[in-house]
Amino acid sequence: MHGYRYAAIASLVILLALTLIPATAIGDSGLPNYSYVRSITIYAPAVSGSGEGVLSKTTLIVAYPGSGRVFFSALPYTELDTQGAARIAAYIASLVAGVSFNNYDYYVITESNVPIIGGPSSGGLMCVGFLSLLMNKTLNPSVTMTGMINPDGTIGPVGGLKEKLDAAASNGFKTFLIPKGQRYYQYPVIQETRLPWGVIRRTVYQSIDLVEYGRSINVSVIEVGSIFDAITYFTGMDINASSVIEPLQVSIPGEVVDSLLNNLSAMVQDTYSSVNKVYDYYYKRTLQTVINNLNNTLSSLYSIKDKYPVYAFVQGLSIYPSVVYYNLFSKVLSNTLSIDSILGTVNTTLTSIGVRLNSIGGSLDLDELILFS
Repeated sequence: MHGYRYAAIASLVILLALTLIPATAIGDSGLPNYSYVRSITIYAPAVSGSGEGVLSKTTLIVAYPGSGRVFFSALPYTELDTQGAARIAAYIASLVAGVSFNNYDYYVITESNVPIIGGPSSGGLMCVGFLSLLMNKTLNPSVTMTGMINPDGTIGPVGGLKEKLDAAASNGFKTFLIPKGQRYYQYPVIQETRLPWGVIRRTVYQSIDLVEYGRSINVSVIEVGSIFDAITYFTGMDINASSVIEPLQVSIPGEVVDSLLNNLSAMVQDTYSSVNKVYDYYYKRTLQTVINNLNNTLSSLYSIKDKYPVYAFVQGLSIYPSVVYYNLFSKVLSNTLSIDSILGTVNTTLTSIGVRLNSIGGSLDLDELILFS
C-alpha cells in the first residue's frame, strides 16, 4: 500500500512540474548567453512560524535576451504560491514597463531564517523590484511594502500586517505600503489565565488602526490599490496607467467565481462526512484540523468575492489541490474509496492532459503519462 501512495505522490509531483516548466526551458543546451544582467535586492516583511515579524532578503535579476523564463531559488524551502507570485510579478512588471515578457529571463533568489517561505504577500514588492530593473529606476531604500500582486495589477489583501509593520520599523524603514482597505486590522493576542492547577491560554483578536500605530513608531503607513500607486512611492515616478490598463484588465464573471467556491464548499462538506467515519483517532483529529482551516479560508473568500473577484478566484484555485487531496485521503481512511480507484482517476486525468497537450502541438508521449498501467 505504501508503494501505491508513493507512486501516486510521485505522479502528482511530475504533473505539477509539467505545468510549471515553460516549454522554452526544455531542450536548451548550454548556459544562457546574456548581453546584460541587472539585479536588485529587496527586503520583504514576513511573519515567522512563531508569529514574529521578520524580513526576507530577495535578490531579483532580469537578463537580456531571454525567453520568458522565471527561475526561483529559495533557502531553505518555499511554497508554490510564492513561486506563482513571482511569475505574476514578472509578467505584470513587463506589461507596465512596456516591454515584451518573452524577451527577458527573470530570477528570484530568496533567503530567510524561517524554515519555510510561503504565501503570495511579497508579490507586490517583487513586481516593484522587477519594474525598477526593466525601467532602470532606483528604489527609495526607506520604503517597503506587503501585498500580493493580482493578475489585473491590483494589490490584494494579506495577513500579519501588524507583525510585518513591526519588522519594517525595527529595520529602519520609514514608509510601509499596505493593501487598500486594510488600514483597520485585527491581530491575534495570546491571553493567559493562571489557575491553581495550571495555565489556560486562549487567542483573542484585537483591532488596530495601522496608520495611527505606524505614526507611534515613526513609520508612515499608506494604503495602495495597484502597482501604479506603489511604484510612485518607491521611485517618485508617475506611470500613465491608462496606457497599459487594457492588457491588465482581467474580468472574471461572478458566476465563475461562485462556481469555483461552491465546488470547493461541496468537497469540504463531503470531506467532513468522510472524516466522521475515520476510526483512527490521530488521523481523525488531524484531518478535522486541516479541513477546518480550509473551510475558514473558504469562508473568507466568500466574504470578499464580490469586492475582490480576481483575488477570490486565484486564492480558490490555490487551495483547490489541498481540498481534493484531503477529500480523497479521508475517503481512503474511512474505507469509502480504494487506492485503486484513486490511481484510476489519476491515470484518467493524465491521459486527458496528454490528449490536450497533443491537440495544441505538445510533444509528450501519452504512454509516458500512464504511470500505473
